[in-house]
Amino acid sequence: MMKFAALWLCIGFTLFLFVIDRQKKGGGSFARWLIVAYVAMIATRAVSSWFNLGIEVVSPDDYLEGSPFDRNIFIGFLVLAMLAIFRRSVNWEWVQQNNKLIILFFLYAALSVLWSDYALVSFKRWVKGAGLLVMVMLLLTDDDPVEALRWVFRKTAILLIPISIVLIKYFPEFGRSYTTSGGQQFTGVTGNKNMLGALCFVYGVFFVWDLLAVRRGTVERGSNTLLVNIVILAMIAYLFRMADSATSLVCFILGTAILLILELSEIKQNIGRFGVYLAIVLLLFGTLEALFGLSEAVITALGRDMTFTGRVDIWSDVISMARNPLVGSGYESFWLGDRAQRMWDVYSSRLNQAHNGYIEIYLNLGIIGLVLLSLMILTGYKNILLKIMSGDPIGSLRMALFLTALLYNFSEAAFKTGLIWFVFFFCCLDYQPRPAVQAQPLVKRIRRVPACRLAGSAGGNR
Repeated sequence: MMKFAALWLCIGFTLFLFVIDRQKKGGGSFARWLIVAYVAMIATRAVSSWFNLGIEVVSPDDYLEGSPFDRNIFIGFLVLAMLAIFRRSVNWEWVQQNNKLIILFFLYAALSVLWSDYALVSFKRWVKGAGLLVMVMLLLTDDDPVEALRWVFRKTAILLIPISIVLIKYFPEFGRSYTTSGGQQFTGVTGNKNMLGALCFVYGVFFVWDLLAVRRGTVERGSNTLLVNIVILAMIAYLFRMADSATSLVCFILGTAILLILELSEIKQNIGRFGVYLAIVLLLFGTLEALFGLSEAVITALGRDMTFTGRVDIWSDVISMARNPLVGSGYESFWLGDRAQRMWDVYSSRLNQAHNGYIEIYLNLGIIGLVLLSLMILTGYKNILLKIMSGDPIGSLRMALFLTALLYNFSEAAFKTGLIWFVFFFCCLDYQPRPAVQAQPLVKRIRRVPACRLAGSAGGNR
């Protein structure tokens, strides 16, 4: 009885936050609600698992069929998003000219389906990944993308954060999971503790940025904006403690530090040298690592060991299994069939990722995929820096999420469909709407007509 009372209180509290978080402008259009639903879906567990409609995975072959229920939902989102985009006046020339590497990456990923051992599965997963890119475009092509971003992130946080706490405390069948060794994990609305950590890190960085942006006056401040921000951040802090995800906690701390650094007037005045500052920090870290073993001290302080909870062994094993170093196994095809079974025979945790985004790209798309990813990262960094220099209101948020997403992928494979991948492309994609064509007043148009033409016209009318 208590747990259902807690659930109804949570629903009422969520509705209360929705009501007090209303802004003066930029209401909830259909497209924005569509993005909210999509982000909530990719940030949590599979929809089919909530209704016990998913498949039971007992062998790697079970991944080959997938869930028709989830597949149809993703297709529905893709169709609706494309219809919404085509109703807008999108500057497609700008998209093609300024995002060539992202387009090339997805075209190469599509091409890799041809040499996959499981071409149909690989193609389905590519469509799912391309759908994520379409949803990012739907957000960027909003009439007010800054306010749309705030609206989407605030609404999804209000939906997901409070209910995660309730599920953990009162509905362990949904909010907790158990490892094969019997250990308990707190997962909330997500599928595992690392996903919950990623949820907390992304939304934590966003709400810190929002606090700074409101203080700066660069975004609209509602009457209860500060209250909602503080409440959600307090809940995120609680979930961080429950998730016990060291990678996500480090990313949140680093993301917050980047936001605060970008607030400094000295940095703002010399923002073009931000890359130099990053290089100096990395050089300093490398020096401290060589002299004092700094990384070991940090990892130990976080309650981990230098094997990164067994990840080092996993990296060594999967790299040795790569059959096609140049082109990979095909888009998201490595963890299928015999390769996955071999890893399952060695590791009891039923691995379905390499726990490193860069190694995961290498396994699936080879060295070519890694090169394209690297070029995409460099271009994305350049685009973000230019936006900051031009005074983009969300430039600092893009930089913080972009850099922390790169760090996150050193211990988790997040360069595929999911919240981190969505955030990564939102940061990297460059879009500029068509300049508005304003009709000139009739008087101004008459004044621009040469006097000789006016005289000739007057003479002809006499």
